[in-house]
Amino acid sequence: NGIDQDPPVRYFVMGAEKWKSADTWPPQHLQEQTFYFHSQGDADQLEGTGTLSQTKPEGDATDTYTYDPNDPMPTLWTPNLFTVPSNRRQTEYRTDVLYYRTEPLEEALEIVGYPEVKLHASSSAPDTDFFARLVDEHPDGGPAIELCYGLVRARHRHSLDTEDLLTPGKVTAFHIRLGATVCCIQKGHRIRLEITSSDFPNHDRNHNTGVNDLADTELVPARQEIYHSPKHPSHLILRTDSNP
Repeated sequence: NGIDQDPPVRYFVMGAEKWKSADTWPPQHLQEQTFYFHSQGDADQLEGTGTLSQTKPEGDATDTYTYDPNDPMPTLWTPNLFTVPSNRRQTEYRTDVLYYRTEPLEEALEIVGYPEVKLHASSSAPDTDFFARLVDEHPDGGPAIELCYGLVRARHRHSLDTEDLLTPGKVTAFHIRLGATVCCIQKGHRIRLEITSSDFPNHDRNHNTGVNDLADTELVPARQEIYHSPKHPSHLILRTDSNP
């Protein structure tokens, strides 16, 4: 019936409500766009100055928050588990998350593939976690829909087969690869990136002690610091389709 002549990849574009085809996954024709973190040190507030911009940082301040494994960021699951995207508005009351947002988009932007975050951070703990979430933030207080997320456990930042504990207070580079997504962010919406350190019970809490979390009963808060400067330019990388 000619099925062998069809492209091997077929994917659905959320937000545009249409199907597209490609010869590879991710498609090879995508354009890479880099969005740098900026703020005046208050990205822990949704209406703070935390922004995503394609302009490189120039001497920006750092952002800090405290991750307490006794009070982790809750997993926003419904009884349907992964079949319903979560609305991140439900956790905007928390103080252990940083928000970086674009200005409202002047044109729709189609994101395809695996977003990445290059994070420059330090911690008061010898081991901790960092989570990055990509969010489609609707205007006028509408829902903030999670598109995909990724995480890194500091001790395994180089490999799951090796351990390398942090030097507390030392700036360290982390590479976080988010899950696959295809979404058309509509005109007037914002691209939001959230940085936090837990997602419980979806993922086990990091105790921040540097020892085996499965055997240790001690839970220690960690002070996390995110850097965005010319020397430490934390940023988000998106692959976009210019032919939506």
